[in-house]
Parts: sequence; C-alpha cells; structure tokens
Amino acid sequence: MIQDKVHRAADATAVPSQSGQKPILGSQLHYAWIIAGVTFVVVLLTAGVRSAPSVLIVPLEEEFHWSRATISFAVGINLLLYGLIGPFAASLMDRFGVRRTMILSLAATAIGVALSPAMREAWQLILLWGVVVGSGCGFIGAYLAAFIAARWFHTRQGMVIGVLTAATAAGQLVFLPPMAEIATQAGWRVMSLSLAASVMIFVPLVAWLMRERPEDLGLAPYGGTRAAGPALLPTGNPIAVTFRALADGARSRDFWLIAGSYFICGASTNGLIGTHLIPACLDPGIPQVAGASLLAAMGYST
Repeated sequence: MIQDKVHRAADATAVPSQSGQKPILGSQLHYAWIIAGVTFVVVLLTAGVRSAPSVLIVPLEEEFHWSRATISFAVGINLLLYGLIGPFAASLMDRFGVRRTMILSLAATAIGVALSPAMREAWQLILLWGVVVGSGCGFIGAYLAAFIAARWFHTRQGMVIGVLTAATAAGQLVFLPPMAEIATQAGWRVMSLSLAASVMIFVPLVAWLMRERPEDLGLAPYGGTRAAGPALLPTGNPIAVTFRALADGARSRDFWLIAGSYFICGASTNGLIGTHLIPACLDPGIPQVAGASLLAAMGYST
C-alpha cells in the first residue's frame, strides 16, 4: 500500500511543471529520487565491506600467524576483481536488470563475509575476501552512479553522480570506526557477522523498491517532459559488447589518460593507504579504533 502511494505520487510528476522541472520534495516525489536513495545505500554498504580488510589485518595476524604479505595478497585479489569486473558488470546489469544484479551482488557479498569466521587456512581468506567479496563488490562499482543518473535523470545528472560517488567515502566514515570498535571489544568474528547482517538486511529493500527504468512506471526521467514506451531489452552477448566498447575506448588517448589516473589513484589510496594505514598506526602506539577513525576521516575528506 505504501509503495502504491509512492507510485501514484510518481505518476503525478509525469506532467511537467511550468519550469520543466519535477519537485524533489513534497507530495509529488519523483520515483527517480527513490532509486537514487536506494542506490546510495547500496554503494555505502559496499564501501563499508571493501574497507573491512584494513580492520582484519592485525587480528588475523595475531590469531593465525599469517604474514601481512599473505593477507595483502587476498586484498590485492579483491581490488583486482573489483576493477576488472566493472566494465562487464555494466553490460550484465543492462542485459539482466539492475534489481536482479544488485540483489545477487549484495547476497554474494554477505555470504562471503558471513563465512569468514569459519576460516582456518590462508587459501580460505583468499577465496572469501579475495574472490567472493571482490566479485560481489565489483558489480556495485564506480560506474553505477553514471548508470543510474543517465537512466533515471534528464536534469541534475551531475548532482546525482556526485552524491552517489560520495557514498563510497561515506561508507568508510560510517563503517570503519564501528567495525574497529567491535573487533577490539568482541573480536573480528563478531565484527564479520555484524557486517554481513548489515548487508543482508537491505536485500529485501532493494527487491521491494528498485526498478529498472522510469518507463516501466509510465514516467519520464526526472526533468523530462514525455514518458517513452516500454524499453526494449538489449540483445547480444554482454561480454562481447563489453570487449567492443573497450576496443573503441582503447583507440582514444583520453581513455588511457583517465584509466592511468584511476590506476595511480587506486594503487595509492585503496592499495596502500586504505589497506595498511590502520596496521601502521599501531606501530607508534595509535589504537586501532583511532586509526580507523583517521582513515575514515581521510576517506570522507577526499
């Protein structure tokens, strides 16, 4: 019943105002803002999961006597898959649907994190946090902000992309200090289960509220003036589509400049600082919770 009311309010916005804009707040809330809010929460959760290994390094070293290089190798696999899956994830999401892809991604991520307390060998860490969690988070990558903005918004796309991109930093700010506190007070296993539960709780929310396109609700994109008919599903192999798109992009110098910039940024912030700052803070005597708070503040400021 609540969702029907939201849909009726969204239907009312199909008629443009005199300025051609749809109101953000009030009784005529465009459903695009519901989609943006759900996406923000999903990106925030994914960012929280991706920041968790920095909290786990020291407890895993102390309990299992794994070397930092071994733990970092699992984190490296995680980052590698997160980056590699992105281009293919966009095509798969376009082919099989946003809601289905988000649900499967969050469920896989939650399962990988929930199984962490059962780890006994280093290869299990690599499998769970490297492959499973890395793949799950890869489907909720940086591309998602532009994907949602382009599909649901005709105007204010830049603002939406900026807000959804900021969810990554907000995820660190929200999750890192509590995760460090739980790991310190109750142990890393309780922290892992709490994190998995936080992700799994929002799977029904995505299933309930997420929609594919505004046309499915008889709406125009936010700021548009006319609702199109039912959208046609893309055809063809999504993997082949991705390779063709990469081949086209590889011919452009701008593509390599942007890709190189992101590579340097990812290697420095995510690969080095994001992973190793908290363990490094323990050397001069900074507690883990304080180190996590510093890392969260750094991530939020960037």
